[in-house]
Amino acid sequence: MAYQIQPKAPTLQLDGREIAVGAFVFQDPSGQTICFGIFDHGADGWIASDFTQTYLNPGDLINDMRAKGGSVEYLKWLVAKLNAALKKLFSLPEIPVGEPTTDDEVLAFIQNSLAGMTLTNVAGVPKLG
Repeated sequence: MAYQIQPKAPTLQLDGREIAVGAFVFQDPSGQTICFGIFDHGADGWIASDFTQTYLNPGDLINDMRAKGGSVEYLKWLVAKLNAALKKLFSLPEIPVGEPTTDDEVLAFIQNSLAGMTLTNVAGVPKLG
């Protein structure tokens, strides 16, 4: 299903794909749904790759924002979730050739993968990448 995400959503061309991070509101007879997520541009519009956060009931978004300490803290939390989803979708580590046969092999693979990453401060929010 294609969605109309908000105007001026951040977009990026990546490996022949146009992706966006955005929000949309979907209204049907059962009510209103608000979704924040990652979208791929398709022939019919924006197609969801990953819904990072979805609200199904009126008031849920504002209640969640308040519970997280206000709009600034909510945005920090949402950006961290979106970054985690983007990482999962686009930068998976290589899968080992053959299945590991021991815990030591699995541990070595995870340690080597993590060793190639860095932890940085992006506007007060740690980001692993």
